[in-house]
Amino acid sequence: RASEAEILQMTGHADAAIKSLRDAITVIPEEPRLRLSLAQLLFYRGQSAEAFTILDELVKKSPSDFGILSIRTVLLAQSGDLERALASADDLEAASVPAAEELGRISAINSVHIRERLARSAARLNRVDVEDVSRFLRLATEGGTSLAGPLRAEAFAARSVAYLRAGDRDKAIVALDRAIEYDPARAALWRARALPLLGKGDRAGARATLEQALALEPNDAPSLSLRARIHLEEGDVEAALKDTERVEQL
Repeated sequence: RASEAEILQMTGHADAAIKSLRDAITVIPEEPRLRLSLAQLLFYRGQSAEAFTILDELVKKSPSDFGILSIRTVLLAQSGDLERALASADDLEAASVPAAEELGRISAINSVHIRERLARSAARLNRVDVEDVSRFLRLATEGGTSLAGPLRAEAFAARSVAYLRAGDRDKAIVALDRAIEYDPARAALWRARALPLLGKGDRAGARATLEQALALEPNDAPSLSLRARIHLEEGDVEAALKDTERVEQL
């Protein structure tokens, strides 16, 4: 049933996927990942009240589960509930160090197997995403708390989403600056920082931030597309076309 739900979701049959997950949960009610998947589906189908009820129950049972906290924080941020999203981000940040230690223990045992699965998944994933997962795996296999910074960055990235939904671009930028401080090698964070800058009319700042993202990931299509937009707004048609052609090549 769980596999069926995943296929239904991927093929755009969300209501059928929700039914399949509910059926699976009646068989294995104690499995948190099924309930987590159901909560996400319900949220994106507009049933946010039930989604957050499920998430709150999961957090109550597993208050330090980084995966559950991460999803709850992001969904709260996307819902526009600034106060609860920021409180959840605090919980997420607190869970980052023990989560990093646990990932280190798991990956030390299963690193070869994980790398094989990652290679098999590469054809189905965006190239940049694969590189990001690879970098996380490399950090985990270094042992200790090497992943604590990148995981903590997730909490601040979620804060930035909450602030953006609340219309506070300045606080969103500050949150992203903190995220970048913890994980400066992640291009997606630099790219995300360009958006509120552009919203404030700071094209020069946004462009400089995108340059940082592209220095880390030269083939990051979203960053190239956003930079092309800035070039076009500034009247530099040639530079805009160059970035656009590069995106088409990718």
